[in-house]
Amino acid sequence: MSPRLLRFLTILSVIYASLFGGVVEQNAVMRIAHQVGITALLAGWLLLLWRERRPFPSTPLDWPLLALGAAWTVAAIFSRHPRLSLEYAWLIWMVILVYYLVVDLMRRGPHWQRWIIEGLFMAGAMFVIFAAAEMTMWYFGLGILPQFAQGWPPLFGLTVPPVLHEAAMPLGYNNPTGAYCLLIIPLALAGAATMPQRDLRWALGGLALGLIGVVLATHSRGAGMGLGALIGMVVLAWLLRPATRRRFPAALRPLLAPRLLIAGALVAAVIGAALIFATVIRARDANSISRLDLWVSAIEIVADDPFTGTGPRMFGGERLWHPHWARSHTYMPLHHAHSLFFHWLAEGGGVVLLPTLWLLDQLRRAWWREWKNGSVVRRRRLEGAAIALAAYATHSLVDTFLQVQLITPVLIIGAYIVAGDQSHAVESVARLQAPRRLRLVWLVLALLALAQVAFVPLHRGLWAHRRALAYQDAGEHVQALAAARQAQGVDPWNDLYRLQEAVILGELAADAPQTYLDDAIAAFEDSLKRSATWDLGWHNLAALYAQAGRLEDAIAAEQEAIGWNQVNSGYFLKLGEYYTAAGRPAEARAAFFSALEAGRWLASSPFWTDPAYPERAAILRDAVAHFAPIDPETALDIAIYGGLTDSALYLARAQQATGSLPDGLRPRLDALWPDGDPSTPPCWRCYDPLLRAANPVAGSYVAQAEWLLSQGDPPGEALTAEKAARAAIFLSENRSAWSWYVLARTAERAGEDAATVKDRLAHGLYYPHDFRSTYDTTVFTLHADLAVLPQARTPLTSWQSYEPWLRLAALHEGEGDWQAARAIYERVLRDDPYAWDVRAQLDDLSVAYR
Repeated sequence: MSPRLLRFLTILSVIYASLFGGVVEQNAVMRIAHQVGITALLAGWLLLLWRERRPFPSTPLDWPLLALGAAWTVAAIFSRHPRLSLEYAWLIWMVILVYYLVVDLMRRGPHWQRWIIEGLFMAGAMFVIFAAAEMTMWYFGLGILPQFAQGWPPLFGLTVPPVLHEAAMPLGYNNPTGAYCLLIIPLALAGAATMPQRDLRWALGGLALGLIGVVLATHSRGAGMGLGALIGMVVLAWLLRPATRRRFPAALRPLLAPRLLIAGALVAAVIGAALIFATVIRARDANSISRLDLWVSAIEIVADDPFTGTGPRMFGGERLWHPHWARSHTYMPLHHAHSLFFHWLAEGGGVVLLPTLWLLDQLRRAWWREWKNGSVVRRRRLEGAAIALAAYATHSLVDTFLQVQLITPVLIIGAYIVAGDQSHAVESVARLQAPRRLRLVWLVLALLALAQVAFVPLHRGLWAHRRALAYQDAGEHVQALAAARQAQGVDPWNDLYRLQEAVILGELAADAPQTYLDDAIAAFEDSLKRSATWDLGWHNLAALYAQAGRLEDAIAAEQEAIGWNQVNSGYFLKLGEYYTAAGRPAEARAAFFSALEAGRWLASSPFWTDPAYPERAAILRDAVAHFAPIDPETALDIAIYGGLTDSALYLARAQQATGSLPDGLRPRLDALWPDGDPSTPPCWRCYDPLLRAANPVAGSYVAQAEWLLSQGDPPGEALTAEKAARAAIFLSENRSAWSWYVLARTAERAGEDAATVKDRLAHGLYYPHDFRSTYDTTVFTLHADLAVLPQARTPLTSWQSYEPWLRLAALHEGEGDWQAARAIYERVLRDDPYAWDVRAQLDDLSVAYR
């Protein structure tokens, strides 16, 4: 193979791993492809070593890495899910083998080392290009991506918007994007200081500056901390050079002694870390509270099993046994502790901690040995490697980066430290150990082959699981059931397939209870014995019990669901239904109050106005009276969403009369009076769009847009409804569906054609996210369709959010497209099965067009 092609493939491999490594593992097909691909790559490398009679690479990290891999394997064996954890323990062994592959390539000649580092620099350059393109698209609204549908200059000229975008496109999220940049910046700076070619020095210096700009554009607090540590380490490395210290006055030089500087840096690092943790602990913003809750879960996990921890990749599932969601339920899907150190200890325990410390100490010794024996150029680049790892470690205090994208540069930096200039002594030792390390090549190759054989049933299970998902998407549940059972048959150790079978049986039982209901109940009962933390599973089981007439069992199962997830309003709502059906009205009333407290928007559901259940209407007024003296925010929300305008206005006026408003009430009153005049009639329709906005500024604009539209764009106002709606779209990054609904109504008012109106309505359709559906990826790291059963569905969002859907359906009806209208009505009923008026409309439509 030509050197040019080898260079291209090497750089491409580094870029691919940096941008796409690990991001598709939740997909069954890509998981198979990646596992087989990396195994084939490593096997090919080992065969090449054997063909060239080259021994397995020897490094100073051999024994610590062996101990670390063995420790993770032990932790996996003793985890709650050994089958899943062992699969990830094998991935750790793969990372270790890739490290040896990179070491071997770097030792084959300086050109290989250059190609690999070039791959990192090229990936960094792509980060800068992507971030620059992202910021340009965001500011000018080029519309290439849907979230950048609106620009700022067309609205308010070349001014600075009140909300700045967080750059995230390179890795899909701002925090890992910043972490990757922190790893490349010091390497680029070191290259800029040591490259012999002037143009390369300028290019790498520009790359470093561009990456610093990306870090700042991410707005990531952790990345900002890492950047601060990076700058401090650069200054420290500069001060430690004798030539630098000689520039200072003689009186100051004793204060710049290397030992004193290093000691001061260590003290500063300890104080800085303590301040970081103290800041997060004392903060009251949702992001910090969520991190703190995750850390508390990690500490409780360590207390439960200090020796072996949860096993690799099991933190996400294990922390469900230690829930802290009352204040931070949006972090339920996360599978890491948001601190690499807490996460590492929770998953590995003491058995992993010791070899980790050993590995870090050996890496430190190897770095020092290489630095002492290296040339000036080598020293400068080793300093860059150390600074990169220090910045990464600082960011990792408040986040966890173990995906392949971030491991790639860490692994390459570690390989560079140990694989650099090889002395004759090391080469002679390697020759003495050659026979033994040649045999090691065959041993590792044999283990790879055996592991690949072991993966065959896993891959067969994944393939059958993929087919089951395809059948489910097509509505062919009988075929999906057969495929799910086939997945269980070939891989019975993966409990996800049992959960999938239970869901499919439950969906079949919705239409054919005589055939499938008993089997569905049995399948859920069996699944929940193995996966007791599956709150949605308990909720679904409760609905199946209720369908079978077993109301007391349904109540017990729903209470179990609430025990695992106390923040889901639908669980309390269903519990109230089951209590009502069981003839326990007092307990039903308490459950309904809890449902409204957990999801205040639930008061807008047609559930409370159903003519078949007239007793429900009084519950809303009772709930407002119950919460008014103890929680006025909740009382005001329930009153407004429930349409109790007299009660809501009384509560709002009472709070205004106090003279000092709690923080939570300020945006609520601003939503009622977007014009700032509390003497005017309130804008009831502004309430939900503002509270549901992505940020307060966007919420303010969408409320003003709705108010201006209702007022017909009063003369003398510089801001129009359309302009305010577009500002909300920009500031929310196209996450303000109501703004598009405002634009659709302005188009109607202006006499625009039906296609324009329908297009804007289509943009205004709100698709609520259900955090309960993330159990599959959180616990099993694989996408499945663990859906809410039709029997167990509850409203997911406020009824106001469905107004654009219903208006679009009405347009379709008016055009005679009854099938499109029917599809919309069915979609609305899937999200809110209590919408009795929509169901009646659908029934009338079916009769009219039968």
